[in-house]
Amino acid sequence: MGRLLLLIAVLVPGAASAATVLVVYQAGVAAYEEGVDGIGQVLGPRVRAWAGSPGPGVTTALRQQVRREAPRLLIAVGRWAARTVRHLGLGVPALYAMVLDPARDDLEAPPFVGGLSLVPAGRDQLAALHRVLPGVRRVAVVVPSGGQSWWRGEVGDAAGLVLVPLPIR
Repeated sequence: MGRLLLLIAVLVPGAASAATVLVVYQAGVAAYEEGVDGIGQVLGPRVRAWAGSPGPGVTTALRQQVRREAPRLLIAVGRWAARTVRHLGLGVPALYAMVLDPARDDLEAPPFVGGLSLVPAGRDQLAALHRVLPGVRRVAVVVPSGGQSWWRGEVGDAAGLVLVPLPIR
């Protein structure tokens, strides 16, 4: 979290006018709420938070909030918030936080300028495994149903391994 806050400090210099940072997160997720509280404690009155939920009307509500606040930076906490911010094209630089695999959701491209992941991406973990155990060529991974082809192709190829997905049913 310290790296994220340092990046915020660089991107949003001193001016403590209205909200210079708008934090977007999914309502009802305790871990995200704690993260938002921490960001607010560090940045103080420059931060406003917007909690949304998947469903109709969310894009309109977020666009209106961005127009009202005119933030200099958005922080998207969690995958749902990051994907929502990316799809809306709000014209405001953004950071992601508490996302498992930013590359999977194309969060390494505008409007995102960086962020903080919860854990290393699967491809990075498997590449590390391959470096430590170079003789291993096949690895079984437990994956959610429907994610088999992504693991088998993109992640396995990037790590130099043949992955055998074991789907959770």
